[in-house]
Amino acid sequence: MHMSLDPRLLRARWLALAASLIMLAVAATAVLVSHASRLGLAARVNGEPITGRELQRALADPSVQRQAQQQRDLQRLLPVKHAGEAQAKAGPPDAKELEGVALKKLVYRRLLAQEAARRGIGVSANELDAAVTALKRRFKDEAGYQAWRKAQDIADASLLDMLRTELLVARVSAALVQGARPSAEQVQDYYEKHKTELKTSEAVRLQVIAVKDKAAAEGILSAVKKGADFGALAEERSRGSRAGEGAYVGWVSPETLPPTQRSALGTLKVGETRGPLQTGSEFLVVKLLERRPAALKGFAEAQAEIEQRLLRVKHRQVLLAWLAERERSSKIELYR
Repeated sequence: MHMSLDPRLLRARWLALAASLIMLAVAATAVLVSHASRLGLAARVNGEPITGRELQRALADPSVQRQAQQQRDLQRLLPVKHAGEAQAKAGPPDAKELEGVALKKLVYRRLLAQEAARRGIGVSANELDAAVTALKRRFKDEAGYQAWRKAQDIADASLLDMLRTELLVARVSAALVQGARPSAEQVQDYYEKHKTELKTSEAVRLQVIAVKDKAAAEGILSAVKKGADFGALAEERSRGSRAGEGAYVGWVSPETLPPTQRSALGTLKVGETRGPLQTGSEFLVVKLLERRPAALKGFAEAQAEIEQRLLRVKHRQVLLAWLAERERSSKIELYR
């Protein structure tokens, strides 16, 4: 006797079977992810691993903290899109946010390194040696350099890999943005919108006599007030290379001068002399020859500065667009 099954019962059985298969697949994926975590993997990018140690080093990078903070601050400025959605909290980013930024940075670096390999871009042994030498110069001495390596747990091979990747990323990034430039219209439009920000800074032209003690500086100041020639006094008594040049400094921005000089120049009139001004181990006598106020730049004067500003933005846009497209077309597995 043939028995037919109720279609609703059959459908229920199929749904139960499908649910079981899905649960098995999820469980298998969880095992794989857990296994990858136990092996110390943070991610894979097109099959190439990013290790947990790489992630920890990235998390120690101050730029990751800054970028995560910028993202959080930006989220707080954006309006809430959906009812019940929580506004981003104030304060420093949490561990999950930091890890997300660090992983994204490592994934992008891996994508760029893979593109360098695809293009046949390499790094020579001499270039690696030069990179190691440049890195060591950032430290006071060899002991400081070795202490940093120990704290970061970086072996020789790992260090060379890191430096090689840095060079490859820089080179392929330059290749990707080559030829990308702002248009003449964009430069002109930027000038029209930002012309009040494009200024020449205030500048002063000085003569400066430097001596080793305060009494000598007071004697020079007294002589100048009695009519002695400042340049002649500089040649006779000043220390340093400018003594034989009449103590002329040329045009400088007050903002670049030591605080004592900057403060003194604030109220000094053209032709006046001020001193003694202590700077480090020297005492200075300063004469103000000319003062040039800050002024708005014309387009021709500001054009090169604008082009550089827009070029950085353009290059960043091109690079981020390339990375976003490559991220979509790549196999990226995150285990954290």
